[in-house]
Amino acid sequence: MWLREFEYILAIAEERSMNRAAQRLFITQPALSKMLASLEASLNTQLFERAGRAMVPTEAGRQYIQYARELIRLNQEMESSLTRRSQENRLTVGLSMLRVDMFTRSVLPGLVGLFPDASVRLHTFRQTHFLQALIDREIPIAFGVVTADLMQHLSYARVGTEEMVLVVPSGHPLIKKALQKAGFTYPFVPPEKLQDERFILSDQANFSGRFADSYFHENHIMPAAVLRTEYSSQVPGAIAAGLGIGILPSLPVRHADPDGKYRYLSIAPSGRSMTIGVLYRKDHVLSPLEEAVIRLLREVYSQPDSARNPDGEPSGTDAPAD
Repeated sequence: MWLREFEYILAIAEERSMNRAAQRLFITQPALSKMLASLEASLNTQLFERAGRAMVPTEAGRQYIQYARELIRLNQEMESSLTRRSQENRLTVGLSMLRVDMFTRSVLPGLVGLFPDASVRLHTFRQTHFLQALIDREIPIAFGVVTADLMQHLSYARVGTEEMVLVVPSGHPLIKKALQKAGFTYPFVPPEKLQDERFILSDQANFSGRFADSYFHENHIMPAAVLRTEYSSQVPGAIAAGLGIGILPSLPVRHADPDGKYRYLSIAPSGRSMTIGVLYRKDHVLSPLEEAVIRLLREVYSQPDSARNPDGEPSGTDAPAD
């Protein structure tokens, strides 16, 4: 109540008119006059006097106004400080559904260890929606593939690389047919070995689906059977269920698949890897929480990948692996 009274008195002093002050405050003039009379009665002093048609502060009124301005300023400063503190402990990240599991397993435990009071909110988007979501300020940062079109409009912090790989269930026959080949991150499967395989693929709205279709076209592969899903995040579950194999980004396996259900096999040279990063608007200043996310992601991507030597099973050899 007292803050509202301060604002009412300042409005009267600045407008020098009860009518104009009431209009500015969106209240009726009688209500404003009643408030002033009640306040003056409680203080046992007059705050304004009339000089012609103008409302002019008395000596006591000028003193009251001085304190009112200072108390309003202190209140605004307090609210701003508390809001900043609240925001410093709040993290909002945009990412695709495919990366949620890896992010929650590999980043959040370390983040909570560093910031026990942190409040984290994950927003899931298709990779193609990152730019608009960032521009519209739906999210302050996004975690995913850094593409050429995003680099034109956004800033980013690189955290590592991924490549599009063949994802197969642990123990799949293709693991033994794969070659340890120079220039490939994982054991390499030649295209001709995939001709009769059953594939689970995401649709054309996803990068993974477009890449797979392009790979099949370039290598003249006609998959024996294809199950299409709306989202790339639905592909791993179908692979685990034994419905087929898939083509997906090489998320760090030890974090994305701690139970060892899947293995990665290379289908393209590692030189075709994608840059993975944290994207944000050019005018955005990273918070301590966001900077910690970048550091933790870099640690995850810098660790050796457990999928390089799948199951300890022998594979074919062509040349020493990198």
